[in-house]
Amino acid sequence: MTSPLYRTLAQLTRKALASGQLTEAQELIVKLKDEDSLALETRGLELELAIKSGNLRDAGILATQLVQLFPASSRIQFLTGRLEYQRKRYGKAEQHFTESHHIFPSKHTQHWLGKTLTQAGKLDEALAILEPLAHEENRGWSDLAWLYERRGQWDKALAAYEKVLAKNPEDAYAKNQIVRLRAKTLAPQDLIEECNDLIELGEPLPDHLLPDYLTALFKTGHGDRARAVIETNQTGWDTRLTLKVAWLCYTSQVFDQAYPLFLRCLPSNLNNFKLLNALEKAATKTNRRNLLIEQYKNLADQEKSLYGRIKKLEKDL
Repeated sequence: MTSPLYRTLAQLTRKALASGQLTEAQELIVKLKDEDSLALETRGLELELAIKSGNLRDAGILATQLVQLFPASSRIQFLTGRLEYQRKRYGKAEQHFTESHHIFPSKHTQHWLGKTLTQAGKLDEALAILEPLAHEENRGWSDLAWLYERRGQWDKALAAYEKVLAKNPEDAYAKNQIVRLRAKTLAPQDLIEECNDLIELGEPLPDHLLPDYLTALFKTGHGDRARAVIETNQTGWDTRLTLKVAWLCYTSQVFDQAYPLFLRCLPSNLNNFKLLNALEKAATKTNRRNLLIEQYKNLADQEKSLYGRIKKLEKDL
């Protein structure tokens, strides 16, 4: 039986993690270890801290150990699913979320399973989970909106974001998504004209409109204009926007623009196999494999799987 002190420390640690006070959580976990370093709750809180701190390598080692030690723990399975989701290993995340829900059914776990299935492209399976959760439990409207968007159902996506605003009228993300989705319903030339008007008036083009504007430019044969916009503005983009533009360049087969944008996102996406494959294809298309090999060598100590990719690239030279 755990001591009153242990239970108090565990409760305080859970609150610190929930509120994002990671330094405080780390200090509390040290005290928890002094009380009982091998307890399931101690190890689980340690894993949660590693995940939320972004220490994915150590979290991966710990998660592997804990799944072996506590395979019947719904929480350990759930946290491992969260880790794999964060690493963009959606197949593994699905397995752990499914097992967690099997051990202890939970709407929260269902929600994460639905999100994972969406990211994995299993859209019908995701819909079967997220739609009832939204309509019956009034949760996950934003994730359902993204699922509808993946399915090309713009009107349903807009309606879902309106539900988000109904719950939280100040939700800036939902507001931006509504503007962006409404722009998608415009003909490419109409979108270009609206965005050009903003630019001519000296107004900054909102980040959430930029990818659709660039896509419209590529589709209507204004590739030179799109390249100019990218080259002029990219230094101010965060990783999320950079990655979005990289993907649209890649799918538009503008590989000379896609390569440097993917490369900027590489250090924070060393486990993103889809991105790595696209980066290597862009490097091949633009005769930059030698340069990419050097980049991989600089980062290989952080992600050992890059050594295998280096060998393959060198073999294909």
